[in-house]
Amino acid sequence: MEPLFAQITSQQAAIHLVLHNLLASLAYGIAGIALMVGAFKTFDWMTPGDLGREILEKGNIAASILATGFLLAVALIVAAAFS
Repeated sequence: MEPLFAQITSQQAAIHLVLHNLLASLAYGIAGIALMVGAFKTFDWMTPGDLGREILEKGNIAASILATGFLLAVALIVAAAFS
């Protein structure tokens, strides 16, 4: 009698691998987005004023450049941590 794992075809193994990688990518994506949102909220809490309001309502370009630089730095750290 053959072992159970020997009965899996290569097509089933490929489908399993694709689904596993798809779910892992989805989980890492959700975790990365959550970390970015949390980092932005923490940065907004640490800076004086409301950074979101400054950017969206007042159109403050300097505030948006500051937030962009911070989020890029955090994104690099998150990407390095996940790789």
